[in-house]
Amino acid sequence: MITLKCAQVGSREPILSIILAVDAAMESDVERLIRYLIEIDHPGIEVVLGVVSDEPFREMEAKNEAARCATTDYLAFTNAGVYPSASMIEKTRRELELNPNAIIEALRLDGLPDYGVFPNPFAMGDWQCMTRGTFDKIGGYNEKLNQAGGIENDLLSRATVAGSPIVLLDERVYHSYHAPRFVDESYQRLAAENAEITRANGPEVVLRYPDVCSPQMQKQSDSVLEAAGRPLHNPDYWDFIFEEKAMRQVEAGFKVVTHYPVAIDSPDMICPDAVTRENNSNPKFYAEMVGKLNCGNLLVLDLGCAGGQFVADGVSLGYSVVGLEGCSLPRERKYPNWSQLDGTHLFTCDISKPFVVTQNTIPAKFDIVTAWDVIEHIAESDLPVLMANILDHLNRDGLLICTIASDSSATGGLEHHQTIKSQEWWVQYISRYLKPVDITIENHVRRSCMGVYTTGELVFAKQ
Repeated sequence: MITLKCAQVGSREPILSIILAVDAAMESDVERLIRYLIEIDHPGIEVVLGVVSDEPFREMEAKNEAARCATTDYLAFTNAGVYPSASMIEKTRRELELNPNAIIEALRLDGLPDYGVFPNPFAMGDWQCMTRGTFDKIGGYNEKLNQAGGIENDLLSRATVAGSPIVLLDERVYHSYHAPRFVDESYQRLAAENAEITRANGPEVVLRYPDVCSPQMQKQSDSVLEAAGRPLHNPDYWDFIFEEKAMRQVEAGFKVVTHYPVAIDSPDMICPDAVTRENNSNPKFYAEMVGKLNCGNLLVLDLGCAGGQFVADGVSLGYSVVGLEGCSLPRERKYPNWSQLDGTHLFTCDISKPFVVTQNTIPAKFDIVTAWDVIEHIAESDLPVLMANILDHLNRDGLLICTIASDSSATGGLEHHQTIKSQEWWVQYISRYLKPVDITIENHVRRSCMGVYTTGELVFAKQ
């Protein structure tokens, strides 16, 4: 008998479903997983359980029934001993958004009683994700298989036959130690039988990662325990690693997740112009915006930050500011602000392609996104992705503050302004995504035309 249970994590509407097949004894592990998901504060997660109350433990049927009960289009099949980071969840969602036909896999780090945190070279089953459309197309997990070994391999085989690409994330999921359900001899026999069934229906797909556990990784995990005065590899080992390493000791600061770290095809990369000479300073802008928004701190994302002085101004004033630049030249030439803030507040990134800025591994939301004479450098066909990136990174009631030129800017035989349109056209275009705000901002990077837009209602009165 299979009983379905569902728990929502976060106050927002779920955007991803974590699917588990468990027996009654494992429900306490699920409770710990849910506490973890609450702790990392990734909004919009639902956990759907297929609880098997009798033997044999039919994992495939339980997963399939739980998936059909899920309410989102993004399904992450895992088990109760796996702890994905917030960045893992966001990367998975983004990959499925970009590649809705793909199967997403990730490498696991095992919590073994004798070896501590140790990478398993296989990438199957511990984080196997797909859209609902792909799940239905493949037919879910094969219920004709034995409940041991090769279940996820079989799904990958059928996915390959169906034309689904396999995406291996550059991420790790933590997998806690638990006693095996089968003794080795029985497991190997049942897994071999499953492999024969899989080979009869399609190619066998075996995924391995080339990396191994580094001495630094093992030393770090061991030092965590030693610093706390805990004996190594005792029965509480993984509980402690889970609490202290996977949850508490997350590296602070901003990071940028993207497959496109440089705007390689942009004229501004091929023939750098403005990025070599623009390094605008404007500390008064921050003071004005703090007053208008009536807040003590500001989170600001500056698109096309060039030399990074605008970002450096905000950082020196104690605000949380991130700058993205599509050209790698400032980093390569070690411009002063880049030599100081590279990798902490200044990053290279093609803003016309999907990206995620994270803070403490959680997708960051900003009060203000600025773009000073930047948007016209993006080709018209790439503007929808740019606008989606802006929306993804704005807080509720956040502001887009931008200047946009409507004239040509040809240098070195190349036109740097890839979308030359009238100001009226730009207002109408951006207004498809954001609401115009009729305010005056005195302290901004001076340009001929400026627009302010918000994700929500007016957040402060017009002066």
